[in-house]
Amino acid sequence: MHGASLKLYELEGRSMKEIAAGLGISINGVKARIFQARPKMRHELDQYFIKRAERRKRLHFGTPTQLGVAWPGAARCSQLRS
Repeated sequence: MHGASLKLYELEGRSMKEIAAGLGISINGVKARIFQARPKMRHELDQYFIKRAERRKRLHFGTPTQLGVAWPGAARCSQLRS
């Protein structure tokens, strides 16, 4: 429910009065929900972008065997990573 208030306010541009009427709560309730939802959303977005960056890094900088390149030090390199 907190995410819905934030979405309506930030993404759809609805006023707090409209959100309060639509959800059947007070304007102060809408303010509280938006205030509580922002840090949660920020944390979720941080986690998403961290995972995305790690995934891109793994895909871009894979080990030589993942890239299809065999070289003499590849086995030793994977042993060092373990």
